[in-house]
Amino acid sequence: SAVGAEGKMYVFGGANLDKTFDDALVYDPSKDVWSTLPKSNFFSGRMGHSMTYLPERREFIVFGGTSTHELESALADGKTFNLKYEHWSPLWLGDSPSNRSHHSAVWTGKNLLVWGGMGKVSGKLSFLGDGYLYDPELEAWKKISSVNAPSSRYAHVAVWTGAKMVIWGGMHGGTVLADGALYDPATDS
Repeated sequence: SAVGAEGKMYVFGGANLDKTFDDALVYDPSKDVWSTLPKSNFFSGRMGHSMTYLPERREFIVFGGTSTHELESALADGKTFNLKYEHWSPLWLGDSPSNRSHHSAVWTGKNLLVWGGMGKVSGKLSFLGDGYLYDPELEAWKKISSVNAPSSRYAHVAVWTGAKMVIWGGMHGGTVLADGALYDPATDS
């Protein structure tokens, strides 16, 4: 996954046919230079994770994904990376979302919203139709309402409009989805 921040591109993780990566890199297009960021202790390589930039905090959050090519091995951990100090910190998990990969995440200016994906539920691979809100000030997760939510899905897109999160498309098993929904955190609906 990658985010654009402060005129640079930050990249974390990914995979090839053999393994997942735990590298964190930054590309500075003004100098056409790639640099390596410090590695995070106790944070496995991953793919299918989200990476979201929080400009007000000058940090990005990496959440979830899977540490192998086995989709059933989805993760429920996360880290923040502070751009000013170039330092990784664990993301407080508390009542965090279940293990998931191929989910979406958007930053509202105050909270991180995570939706959908796939993960192991009751011992089998499941497509997820739930969402969570993370408040970094309080270091607290809260499950969001599923009233009028889209069907469970993974590999979908999500954007923040300035007031609402839009979820669109994705997959459910082998079915391509051509629908979506809006979520308003102000009304939790």
